[in-house]
Amino acid sequence: MSRLLLQCRSTLLILRHQAAVQNEKGLFSKLLEKCQSLRKQEKDVAEEQESKRS
Repeated sequence: MSRLLLQCRSTLLILRHQAAVQNEKGLFSKLLEKCQSLRKQEKDVAEEQESKRS
């Protein structure tokens, strides 16, 4: 019985770890997308200002 409980506990710990890793990957990808969109916006603004100067 105690062996089964230990096995269940280790399985739950592994699942919890996998969920945490997936959440971190999700947060990282959202942050990366946000940075890329901000960089694109800055580039568009710079090009717009440059075209106005011409």
